[in-house]
Amino acid sequence: MATGSAGAWRFLSASRKESDIQCSDYFFLPRFFFASARARCFAVAVGFGLIFGRFAPEPLELPVDLVERVRLAGILHDVGKIAVPDAVLSKPGKLTDAEWTEMRKHPEVGALIVDGAELKDVAAWVGKHHERPDGKGYPAGLAGEEIPLEARILSVADAYEAMTCDRVYRRALPVKVAREELRKGSGKQFDPRVAEVFLEWLEEQDRRGESVENDHFASLVRGLADRNPV
Repeated sequence: MATGSAGAWRFLSASRKESDIQCSDYFFLPRFFFASARARCFAVAVGFGLIFGRFAPEPLELPVDLVERVRLAGILHDVGKIAVPDAVLSKPGKLTDAEWTEMRKHPEVGALIVDGAELKDVAAWVGKHHERPDGKGYPAGLAGEEIPLEARILSVADAYEAMTCDRVYRRALPVKVAREELRKGSGKQFDPRVAEVFLEWLEEQDRRGESVENDHFASLVRGLADRNPV
C-alpha cells in the first residue's frame, strides 16, 4: 500500500467518487468531531491512570508526554472513515460482508492520512486501534503485546464512545450495559489493564457526581494532574 499523503489521496480516489467524498464531508465531519472529543477525553483518562497509577495498582514507567500524543490520537483515530461510502456509514440496518470490508479499511486509511502529516507514532496507533488482544481484530490480526499500548487505549476509548452514543442503526446503550461489555471483553477484545483503569475512572466520576458527557479535556487534565503531580 502506498504511504504518505499522496498515497492516502490515491486510496481515497480509488475508493470513492469525487461527488461521494464531497457529500460525505458534510455528513461525516460533525459526527467525527463529536465522537473524537469524547474518545480523546476517555483516552486521556486512561493515559493518566496508567502513568500515575491513579486507577491501577501500580503506575507504569511511561513518559508523561504520552498523554498528549494519545490525546491527539483520540482526535484522529477515525479520520479514515472519510473513505467509507455514505451508504455504509449511514445504513440503519446490518452491514453486508462487502460493506464490512469497506468499513474495515478505515484504520489503514486513517494511518495513511495521519502519516502524511508526519505523525508517524500516532499513525501507527490509528492503524491498529481495531486490533484485539485475542488476535481477532483487524486489519492485521495482531495479538497481545504486538499491539502498541496506545492503540489498546484507543480501542477501549473508541468502543465505549461508540456504545454510549446514538448510531443510525441503534440507540445508545445504557452506561451500565456498556461497562459490562467492557468487563466481558477484557482480555479478549480489550487489554485487561486498560479496561480496568478506564472502568475505575468511570466509577470515580460516578462517585464524584460528575457527568462524563460534559467533561472537557482541559478540566479533566487539570483535575488529574492536580491529584498526581509530575
